[in-house]
Amino acid sequence: MQQPDIAGHHQKDEKRNGQADANLKSGDSATGFTLVAHQEKAGQRQRKDDGPEDQQYQRFQNHYQHPVEVWCVEYNVKNAGAITFRPTLWPTFATLVLLPTLLALGFWQLDRAEEKRQLLAEFEARGSETVPFTSGETQNLRRYQRVSVQGRYDVRRQFLLDAMPGSGGAGYHVVDVFLPDGSDTALLVDRGWIPVGDDRSVLPDRAAPQGRQALSGRLQTLPRPGLELAGGDPGTGEWPRVVLFPTIDELEQAAGTELFPMLLWLDPNLADGFERDWRPVSGGPDRHIAYAVQWFGLAAALLVIFIVVNVQRGTDGSANAG
Repeated sequence: MQQPDIAGHHQKDEKRNGQADANLKSGDSATGFTLVAHQEKAGQRQRKDDGPEDQQYQRFQNHYQHPVEVWCVEYNVKNAGAITFRPTLWPTFATLVLLPTLLALGFWQLDRAEEKRQLLAEFEARGSETVPFTSGETQNLRRYQRVSVQGRYDVRRQFLLDAMPGSGGAGYHVVDVFLPDGSDTALLVDRGWIPVGDDRSVLPDRAAPQGRQALSGRLQTLPRPGLELAGGDPGTGEWPRVVLFPTIDELEQAAGTELFPMLLWLDPNLADGFERDWRPVSGGPDRHIAYAVQWFGLAAALLVIFIVVNVQRGTDGSANAG
């Protein structure tokens, strides 16, 4: 196939443009307009005469220019580098151990938050009505239920629950044995918190009032530690007895009488008590939600670090060599 005369085509264009520029610069405005009009007509005739050559030149550009652009794109993609994920032994092992642990801790905190929501709901629902504490209906009573009871304190027997927190640090909860009228089952009454003092051998004044009493409050189970330890047995000895997280059976054995399985939180507005700020839980659900977010955040950070550490980027040549 005969190649188009590309060089001759460019020479003709340059010659025509040079002549037009010279004519425009040399003449006045009227002559310049005449020359421009003449040049435009001449250009139209020339383009008409050179039409086949222009078409051949355009086909030449399309044929040789586009493959060069495609080749450049392909070359850039190939040399951008291949991304490979190659996890090594120890990072993989650490991630497999830590990631499930962090997730489990997060879900555990969510469960704790749900438990506290239920406790708060129970505390609110069962505090709206006060029911009498009678011997024939005690089996139907539930935790946080408000009850009223009449009787008298057994002033000879008293327990001090040790390691109870309060506004002043460590202290005791003063728990007295109460004998309800017409019942053989005694009721433990928590009269509130008192501080330990400087000398543990000297107990603060905490005597229960004598005579017939009318009490009211909420029922609650005995406090339990987060970690069970030995040493909660009240044993024998003089009264009052300092005990550390005892069970109801241990207190019943020490008191020598049958006890109701829950104690009574004495109402804060009643006299003959101590510091009383009764709450079903020490912290709300929001605290556990915040802990869960922290655990899940650590799990996400661990996963991102594991991916970043084990991702490798290399050139096409290095990837083939590997």
